[in-house]
Amino acid sequence: MEQHNTILDAPIDETPAPEIYSSSAVAGFTFFFSTIFGGIMAYQNLNRVGKNDIAIKVLLGSIAFMVALVALQFVIDIPRGVGIPINLATSWVMGKYLHDQYIPGHESMPKRKIWVPLAIGLALIGIIIWSIFSGANF
Repeated sequence: MEQHNTILDAPIDETPAPEIYSSSAVAGFTFFFSTIFGGIMAYQNLNRVGKNDIAIKVLLGSIAFMVALVALQFVIDIPRGVGIPINLATSWVMGKYLHDQYIPGHESMPKRKIWVPLAIGLALIGIIIWSIFSGANF
């Protein structure tokens, strides 16, 4: 027998909400690691809530944005301090805007732990630092 909500007289959805990374976690990883990192986390969140078409656009957009920034650095001399406002803006877009726009009620959804992305990010930073100091060529 189907249960009904007494207020709206509609069937009660008993499917639990999917676990997603918090918008703060996505913003933080975007700022401290890279736009691609935040893009992957936002992609996973959007996929988990069934927004697959937007998820692909976010992932490809974050990759294209990062590639464009790197290419731009080779073309023009970008001052060092410019990266911080760019990272702040992309962090806001990845964390706040995308979640508010495409995942209604994201604040109340169960949150995924950040240990795996954090371990991957720290490992990548460790490899980069090691390669710089060891003189490794890739």
